[in-house]
Amino acid sequence: MTSILMLGNGGREHAMALSIKRDKSISLIDKQMASQGIKIFKKYGTILPQVKISIDQIQQVFFNFLLNAFDAMIGNGILTIYTKLSADGKNIQVIFEDNGTGIPASEFDKIFEPFFTTKSPDKGTGLGLSIAKGIVQMHGGRMWVESELGKGAKFILYVWIQRLAPKLIKLVPL
Repeated sequence: MTSILMLGNGGREHAMALSIKRDKSISLIDKQMASQGIKIFKKYGTILPQVKISIDQIQQVFFNFLLNAFDAMIGNGILTIYTKLSADGKNIQVIFEDNGTGIPASEFDKIFEPFFTTKSPDKGTGLGLSIAKGIVQMHGGRMWVESELGKGAKFILYVWIQRLAPKLIKLVPL
C-alpha cells in the first residue's frame, strides 16, 4: 500500500498552512454535491500554524471523506467542514461532518480495513478510507469516526504540528 500512498507529488512534504479553502478536492466535488441538493458549510479556524505535509496526499484524504459523505447523503444533505487548533495546541483538527445515513458502531474499525465497503461494486472498492488512514499515519496524524446510525457521521483528522515552521498563517474566513 505504501506505493499507492506515494502517488501524487512523490510524497514530498512541504511546510505550509493546511488551508482547505484552496483545496482542489473540494472544488472537484462541490458542484456535484450542490446539484444533488447537498450544501457545504465551511467553518475554518482563522489562525493556524504551518504543518509539514504532502499536499497531494492530504487532498486525497479530503477527497475520500467528501466522496463518502456524498454517497451517504440523499438530497438536502449538509456537510460541514471545520478546521481548528486542538485544545492542547499540538494538532490541527480537520472535521468532516455530514447528516447522512450514519455508520453502525459495529463497523467503526472495519471501515478503515482495505476492501471493506458497504457500497455496491460500481460505487466503491473499499480502499478510500484505508488509504486515507495510511496517509494520515505517514504524516504523524490520526483519524477516527464518530457516528450514530441514521444521524450522520463525523470524520476527525488530527494533523500533528511539527515545530519546524514557527510562523502563524492568518486565514481569512469565507
